Amino acid sequence: MPSARIRLGELLVEAQAITREQLAEMLEFQKQDGRRLGTLLVESGLVTEVQVTQILSQQLSIPWVSLYHIDFSRQLLDLVPKEIAERYGLVPIFVRRVRGLGNALYIAMDDPSDEAALQAVQHYSGLPVRCMIAPPSDIRGAIRAYYESAEGTVPTSLPPPEPVTPKPSRVS
Repeated sequence: MPSARIRLGELLVEAQAITREQLAEMLEFQKQDGRRLGTLLVESGLVTEVQVTQILSQQLSIPWVSLYHIDFSRQLLDLVPKEIAERYGLVPIFVRRVRGLGNALYIAMDDPSDEAALQAVQHYSGLPVRCMIAPPSDIRGAIRAYYESAEGTVPTSLPPPEPVTPKPSRVS
């Protein structure tokens, strides 16, 4: 019998990133708000985007990637138009040979379960697509830095990440 996927909130509680009480409070808030739990937890300051990304990576069995070490060449960016990148929150990160498929395009996205995004990229690029997960703000930063750069020039690296304010430690 296949095991049920553990939910994001439970994984964050197990990782001691949030308490069971904080999870219950956020789930209650989510019922009225309707947005994703991870988004609400980050906005509330209880967890960072990186923590949510790493937990989602574990939950979905999809590797996570840091976009600060990716060489975004013009050739790579031409595989996915800016409109698709912005609409679906994704960026192409590299093309690799995959046994049985030939070359495959790897993309970083904040929602790897978005089938429409995967189909749009595959249709446009003409390549099989594999996804990895990255924090939403890193993806938005990469889109801004690389797609919106001056015509024909591509920066060699992302701007440094914005400083993360450490959250106060919990006192038991």
